[in-house]
Amino acid sequence: MLKRLLTIFCFSLVILGGCSSGANTEQEGNGGEQASDNGTGSEETFVIRASNFFAETQTTGQALNKFAEEVAALSDGRVEVQAFHNAELGDHAESIEGTLSGAIEMTEAGNSGLDQFGVKGISITEMPYLFDDFDDFKTIMNNDEVRALMEEYIEAQGFKLIGYRYFGPRHTLANKPLRTIEDYQGVNLRAPEFDITVEMMKAWGATPTIIPLTEVYNAIQTGVADGFEGPFTTILSNQSYEVAKYVHLTNHIFYPGYLLMNKEYFDSLPADIQEVILEAGRISEEYQLELTEIEDEEGRAELEEHGVEIIEYSDLTPFQNAVQDMRVDLAEEMGPEAQELLNQIMDIKS
Repeated sequence: MLKRLLTIFCFSLVILGGCSSGANTEQEGNGGEQASDNGTGSEETFVIRASNFFAETQTTGQALNKFAEEVAALSDGRVEVQAFHNAELGDHAESIEGTLSGAIEMTEAGNSGLDQFGVKGISITEMPYLFDDFDDFKTIMNNDEVRALMEEYIEAQGFKLIGYRYFGPRHTLANKPLRTIEDYQGVNLRAPEFDITVEMMKAWGATPTIIPLTEVYNAIQTGVADGFEGPFTTILSNQSYEVAKYVHLTNHIFYPGYLLMNKEYFDSLPADIQEVILEAGRISEEYQLELTEIEDEEGRAELEEHGVEIIEYSDLTPFQNAVQDMRVDLAEEMGPEAQELLNQIMDIKS
């Protein structure tokens, strides 16, 4: 890991002027910040490196590029955001650690990665049926009390929340039709090594089996699993629809990701630049949500073109009721922050 961070640090110096004694002495070299001599010496320019471990073509990559464009426009060119995609500056954990240490300024992050670095409680947002649809998801996550709690938990560990990323919904693919919750009894569903998903499947009456995502196709094909859960994009990308022809719109999980900055670096920026970054973060947040909604609609249409039967439920109440107790139990296991956030969300919904 130290080798990775040293590599990132050296790479950042290359961007700012080179890892040699001949580097421009006008460059500050502090978190990508540079002094700009425009004849008056009154303004500074800033270079901000942002890591994205997803592909640039995915909604997160497109949103990060949008963020970079908006920052440049809103700052009149004083701030340049350099977006690095496809884990070029490190995988999920490395990007988060690099941002926390200040080796890079920003990263895209998810709940699981942040949990490794002490950000507790926010994983509760991946609980099933916290959100009804994209509109509900957006409304709740941007509720003043909810956002304040999210910022509190994230900033306590040295990050600054710049914007959300929205993912979901997740559905259930199976090799046979499951028209009621009773049909899930004993169905063997692939599960990630993630307590929330495992316990949700058990609550439905299914049998979760821990299998790597890359092995889902073979697992269904050979009968090791009857299906799995995930968004349309994953069902399409791993081509599991070829061996399981039924997609059930369980709509069970919508979940956020995060665009984060090193908090110490953010606090060191001039107030007007901070405002630019936060405004651009909100713009990119809205943009990514729109892309995700479009992607969801197009994904369904593409699966139907492949001959997949889409099974909708007129009432998801049985699925929702089944997970209520497990949500409370898991929140208690996850700690007081998770309980506080869950209670706040449920108060809004009641």
